[in-house]
Amino acid sequence: MGVVQQTVAPDKLIEAAVAWAALVPPDCYTAYAFATRARQAAAMAAIDDAARLDRDLLSRGMSDLGSIRARTRRNKEFKGRDVIWPLLA
Repeated sequence: MGVVQQTVAPDKLIEAAVAWAALVPPDCYTAYAFATRARQAAAMAAIDDAARLDRDLLSRGMSDLGSIRARTRRNKEFKGRDVIWPLLA
């Protein structure tokens, strides 16, 4: 994949890294930006999927009517006022 270009002794690492970085042409920003977006795509998709799961599945599947009523009662006890979320029939 071209990730490892060479190996160097630990005491020569900084020198070799700076020399290699000097070879990067100044007009490579487009390729760098594209490669960065490609590497981040999987993580961003996972974040989007998790948000969708939270909004869609968890809100419907994990809160039954009894749970909502119990939270409503406890909220009123703690805060001394009615809840702001809609109560289901």
